[in-house]
Order: sequence, then C-alpha cells, then structure tokens
Amino acid sequence: MVTKHKARIVARGFVQQEGIDFEYVFALVVRMESVWVLLAIVAQEGWKVHHMDMKSAFLNEDLKEEVYVRQPLGFTVTGEEGKVYRLHKALYGLRQAPHAWNTKLDTTPKKMGFQQSAHEAATYQRGSGRSVLLVDVYVDDLIITDANWKEVESFKAAMKDQFEMSNLGLLSFYLGVKVHQDAKGITLCQAHYV
Repeated sequence: MVTKHKARIVARGFVQQEGIDFEYVFALVVRMESVWVLLAIVAQEGWKVHHMDMKSAFLNEDLKEEVYVRQPLGFTVTGEEGKVYRLHKALYGLRQAPHAWNTKLDTTPKKMGFQQSAHEAATYQRGSGRSVLLVDVYVDDLIITDANWKEVESFKAAMKDQFEMSNLGLLSFYLGVKVHQDAKGITLCQAHYV
C-alpha cells in the first residue's frame, strides 16, 4: 500500500561536462568500518545512538556556478517556450549538487564547535573522553551519540533550526545494519546486506 507520493524536478546532470558545467562531485559518506567502530564504542559505554535524516538535502545549498535548465515538460510558460531557468539552488541530478550540499553541511557542525576527524572526514566530534558528542554523516543521514542525552537533544534541536530534518529517534536500521537498543544500550547489531 502506498502511503506517500513524492515528485521532484530532477536536472539532467548526465549532459553536464566536467570543467565546463561543474568542477567537484562529492558528498560525505562515512565508511562502514567507522560505523562499526562507533557502534562498538556505544555498546561498550552503554550510550544510545540517535538517527536524523535531512529532508531534500541537495535543495539546501546555493549554487556558486551559473546553471541554466530548460523549462520542464508540462510546466512551460506559454509564449516563453524558448527561455530557460537560472538555478539559484541545487537540484537533484546536478553533478555539483552533492558538493554544494557537503559544503553547507560541513560548515554547520564546525560553527557549533565540532572538529572533523583527521581519519574519517564524515565523522565530527565535540568534547573528549566520556563527554564527547560524536556524529557520523552519510550524505543526508546523521547518527549521533553521547553519554549525555541532553547534549544529543541540544545538537538535534540546533540542526533542526538550521535544516528541515526528520528526527528518527533511536537508531534501528542504518546502511544495512539492524541495531537493537534497549534500556541498557545496544544489545545486538546484525548486518543485512543484499
């Protein structure tokens, strides 16, 4: 049963040419090994892991380049059929959309006092020892943990102030890993790769 329908205008990025229409294609993607390490730390320490998802991530960032698109079929303006739109924000399908999104996302935690890991670009931390807030990023999905749940809630609220985000609560499924958390923390992680 379908409960939700989505429609998006998507750019035809496959016709873009590197060096002409775009320079960089990049979005933060945490390595699976880093996710396993984070889950191991959390299980050992008895912490909780929270999950957030960015809504329409690639539509959040302004474009630095000039990008033009034809009017979408069915949405052409009568008498203006030969005109194009200039994009001010990234669209799904544009080659530079992931990089534009990464630029915006990367600056946000750094403004909040986080440091990016020197070993894993998709991991951010604030604090140290038992009072460390850790965030792993996979394009537009964030997993967040800390011994202090107030720090986690404060971070989630700050992110919701910056972006339109879904708070998915405690982590239960992430990148093919099923995670079971109870009152004592993580009790079971199972990989469900296809």
